[in-house]
Amino acid sequence: ALAAGLALFGGQPSANAQALNFDAGNLTGFTELNFNPALVEKSFPANGSGKAFKIIAHPIPDAAPAAEAILSTPVYTDFYVALDIVNWAVVDQAVVLLGRWTGGLGDGTGMILNYDVAQDGDTAGDRKGGQLQINTITPGFETETLAAADMTFVPGHSYRLILKAVGSIYTGQAYDLNDLTKPLVTFSADDTASPSPVVSTSGKCGVLSFSRDGTAGSTDVTIDNFYAAATDPNTAIAPAIHASLFTDSGTSAPQVTSRTPAKRFSNFQPTTGGSISFTAQTF
Repeated sequence: ALAAGLALFGGQPSANAQALNFDAGNLTGFTELNFNPALVEKSFPANGSGKAFKIIAHPIPDAAPAAEAILSTPVYTDFYVALDIVNWAVVDQAVVLLGRWTGGLGDGTGMILNYDVAQDGDTAGDRKGGQLQINTITPGFETETLAAADMTFVPGHSYRLILKAVGSIYTGQAYDLNDLTKPLVTFSADDTASPSPVVSTSGKCGVLSFSRDGTAGSTDVTIDNFYAAATDPNTAIAPAIHASLFTDSGTSAPQVTSRTPAKRFSNFQPTTGGSISFTAQTF
């Protein structure tokens, strides 16, 4: 359904990190991609002390699905790409991180991490719930799922999606932004084990919002804090991640990077379990 000629334009290779927090209310430095600009509603609503990017995309009936993408400038071999999901409609849509992308969405190759909001669909009788997937993409936007994790994001929470690649190993992660000390889920895939391995070993990073409902459905998602780089910037504090990888002032607010007890969803700490403590720092 996405093979309707959505073109991704080339650029010069670069190992530089590229970030976009949308606070300026524009997409400067990024290539914007869609089937018809008139069918995409874009806005920059307030989010915290800054702004986010809201996408409402509509399809061309019987011709092209609802889709809107932004593509960063650098070309990476190994890469790390991350994005915050701030708000979304519970419809049959996907929020997608692109990595090692070459060509167009109709004829391109690459790897994606996609969160499908309603994996089984959003009509009466469909199983409710979402799913994270790591997929290879080959020409015709043919997908092959290499790894999947059933999980449903809770409306009202914000989440960070991460996709990173080192060699042929791809790792996907999801964090609840209320607790950045460890991921909700981590899963990995090796594209050399795929019957249809990804051809491209380098390419661009980006984000795509599209409807999984053919040429009938629309998308509605709000995103923030896009970041792409050649390497994972969080290795010094893993499994925690930075609350923000860039700020206008150059300093960040303190955040918790580790805590005792580390287990989530426990109401009580036994007296035999030791002290309650946490570590916080700025970056």
